[in-house]
Amino acid sequence: MAFELFASGNYERTQVLKRVTASGLRTRKGKKVSPQTFSKILTNPIYTGRVSVPKWGVDHAGSFAPIISEETFRRVQAVLAGRCVTTGPYTKEHPDFPLRHFARCERCDKPLTASWSKGRSKKYAYYRCAQSECKYINSPKQKMEESFTELLTQLQPKSEYLSLFRAVVLDVWKDHHAEASKVTGALKRRIELIAQRKNRVVDAYLHEGKIDHRTYQDQLARLGEEHTLAEMELNETKVDELDIEAVVNFATNAIGDASRFWSAATLDQKQRFQKISFPEGLRFDGERFGTAPTCLAFSYLREVSSPKSSLASRTGVEPVSPP
Repeated sequence: MAFELFASGNYERTQVLKRVTASGLRTRKGKKVSPQTFSKILTNPIYTGRVSVPKWGVDHAGSFAPIISEETFRRVQAVLAGRCVTTGPYTKEHPDFPLRHFARCERCDKPLTASWSKGRSKKYAYYRCAQSECKYINSPKQKMEESFTELLTQLQPKSEYLSLFRAVVLDVWKDHHAEASKVTGALKRRIELIAQRKNRVVDAYLHEGKIDHRTYQDQLARLGEEHTLAEMELNETKVDELDIEAVVNFATNAIGDASRFWSAATLDQKQRFQKISFPEGLRFDGERFGTAPTCLAFSYLREVSSPKSSLASRTGVEPVSPP
């Protein structure tokens, strides 16, 4: 599915990954495939039934059935290289209306649309319900977006809990990175052993004459497949190198002042932030937004920040409220 969708030229890589992930594509460990790994999948000829390890001079048919044709694979490479004309799907997004299609009508639960209306002397921007049998919402853009920023302000957690959130995320990341480093080290040692075995096979054939040509080719093919599979597993296991401190600082700043962050963001950033903050979207009644499930960070931090929270503060575990 991934190769065929991308070969069509009608979808971007992220769109194809989203669709195949929804259809069940996972790594060997049951995790979602990362964008980096997915990019490598699209360029790996192993899915055409060929084992290719250029640095070893290995390129031959494997002892397993292909899952895509050579033609489909070549088409994908042409799209990746920009040699084929591609057409992405029509987008309905408009920079003036970040909440369009995200917010829904309180009465009919259908996504709201938006547009500019021409008055006598100037244009006016409105969000509205486009359902002919409803048309319950017809709200000025400024009013609706101010209501949204008010909601974001209400979700803002206390600064001391943001500090706790930051510390926990950093600890979890460091533990994950350490574990991934162990697995990566083991895989690298495995790849080195495969390379050593390959060298012994070459010596046994070229210098010692202990094996015949057919055995030599069979052994190289088997080791080539082992090497390719080990490399694929290594790519899946690698943890991206990033400045985790900067990432967490950015996240806590966004959560700590979400309304300001959203107001200053680009259209794409706003829509991503909306989707992350409210995974199920929001309903609007013409005056205010209704309550809806929020992302885990907002939900947890808002709960522990609430005076009614049943969580008892413990020095050393949760931040002590300032005097």
